[in-house]
Amino acid sequence: MSGIAEFIGSYAGLINTALLLGLVGLGFHLFRSASNSKDAEISLLKSQLSAKDGETVTGASEKISALKKYYEEQLEEWYTASVETLTAEKDEAMRKKEEEYKHALQSEIDKRRLLYEELMALEGASNPELSGESVQGEYAVVGHNPESPASRYVGKMQLRSEGEVVHADWSVDPVGRRGSRNQSHVGTGIIVGRCIAIHFSYYSPVKNRQEGGVILYESLAPGLLRGRWTGIGISKAGFEECRKSDNDAEVSLA
Repeated sequence: MSGIAEFIGSYAGLINTALLLGLVGLGFHLFRSASNSKDAEISLLKSQLSAKDGETVTGASEKISALKKYYEEQLEEWYTASVETLTAEKDEAMRKKEEEYKHALQSEIDKRRLLYEELMALEGASNPELSGESVQGEYAVVGHNPESPASRYVGKMQLRSEGEVVHADWSVDPVGRRGSRNQSHVGTGIIVGRCIAIHFSYYSPVKNRQEGGVILYESLAPGLLRGRWTGIGISKAGFEECRKSDNDAEVSLA
């Protein structure tokens, strides 16, 4: 028995290291992302499973479960808000007999549903680190204004990067008023981890002056952004749900 004790004492460090590596391997399997962004996932796991006093397998599992639940809730909200706004706009298109636009809206609903179902079926959350290269492109956007959840809009956004800076251009219309009040917004921001912070400005015909605000996007999956925004003098926040649509020639929401 003393020989076994001496062996364990001599190699305790190696045993602890092996156990830690085993935890990282388990976490990596659980957090497999849709885009196979393994570098980002490993970085996340290292922070979650860092060697701390009292760190246990149970503690690590609880952290992973909590993070997975958070992203599932965000995806649920992203999908629900998207469908509500797009359906309302599609009903208006049907009423006005805008067949081509109606089909574009239905196509966007279908694409978001498939994306939502695929992401919810994953074993773990998919929230990759962002980069200037990865965020560049055109996005289909839906959202609502801070003053009222019923004040919804649809349109598109273009993101492009320049060094450490991200430039944004939006073109949106209120639901049911396509082409009547097309608003152009421009913005500049930065990427921080899995988020994009952008300051934007636009001309308000109602107030006859330039207005401004800020929006913070969080990446939930490759090509999927969930934003919260507000403007100067406003005490509430609006939402914006985005899906990258670079390869969707048949879909145009603006």
